[in-house]
Amino acid sequence: MFLIPESYYSIKSTQHKGRGVFAEHDISAGTVIGDYLGTIIPTKDAIQTEHMGTYYMELTKTHSAIAEKDGEGIHLINHCCTHNVGVEDYEGHAIFFALRKIFHGEELTVNYNYGPPNETTCNPCRHTCHCESQFCKGSMHSAGDKDSLITHEYSKHSQMFEEEIAALEGKMLPALLSYPNEIPDDSFFDLFGYPLAEPITRTDIEIPPLEELRKIIRNSGLAIHFQKLRLHIYGIRDDTIIARRT
Repeated sequence: MFLIPESYYSIKSTQHKGRGVFAEHDISAGTVIGDYLGTIIPTKDAIQTEHMGTYYMELTKTHSAIAEKDGEGIHLINHCCTHNVGVEDYEGHAIFFALRKIFHGEELTVNYNYGPPNETTCNPCRHTCHCESQFCKGSMHSAGDKDSLITHEYSKHSQMFEEEIAALEGKMLPALLSYPNEIPDDSFFDLFGYPLAEPITRTDIEIPPLEELRKIIRNSGLAIHFQKLRLHIYGIRDDTIIARRT
């Protein structure tokens, strides 16, 4: 379910990823874009539908919301390794929001954030990434220390709503009565500027702290070129600056 006005997005065909969602107006950083609604089913059953496409969202350790494949909801937001949309656990729901300013014409993308591949999720594995971004990892799977943090935070949230979500098995997850208007920045999320726009040019003689860099990228939606330092910063991944010398 989209929570932004209908005039702010359109659904179009993409070259390698089926349908996708595109911004028809600029979207401010933090804007809540939608809620992943669908029929509640056991996650083990949801995984079995992947040969038809990835149209489910895990809500707890045992249950997921599976969207209507042919519908026009936020389940059509595609994966990208340099995504501009984040997912926040909120009262048992998965809320999608703008990680940074998103520009008119830009595709809305999210990190599907699969954990390390295993026989359950990858038999065979259908999680090759086709985002074609400059920093594409080639896979929708994540790896490393962040997996432990994801699992820990997800488990805490999952336990709070486990029984409530399980009781809805076979039924549509209802929309919440109210939603936040904005989700604040969190260093947990990777953050990249829009690669098709000109970067912000700065004349600093030192690289600002990560917190300030995130604020610049988040609010402007752009990469940063430090002219005097001859440094082009594309974004921040796992609290590491992704940059090149110019």
